[in-house]
Amino acid sequence: MSSSAARPEGSDSVRLMAHALDRMLDLLPPSIDRSEETRREAALFIVDQFRLGERDCDRLSNLALAKVTAVVEKPPTGTARHSTQSLA
Repeated sequence: MSSSAARPEGSDSVRLMAHALDRMLDLLPPSIDRSEETRREAALFIVDQFRLGERDCDRLSNLALAKVTAVVEKPPTGTARHSTQSLA
């Protein structure tokens, strides 16, 4: 008996996480770099969430997308945002 036959849930888990990563990359806005580092960070985040018990593929990809976009779009520390509206 092969190891994949002994533990089919293992290959299903990997498939689910890979699908979540692919979906996240499909949803990633064009303005965000799809570098190896971005893909690696997203993959590690998905694995962490899976280990914490998340099994919904759409939820995994949406969480990873939110994580990646929040990191990329975060303004540098010390940068103040100014309003263009008048206080009067």
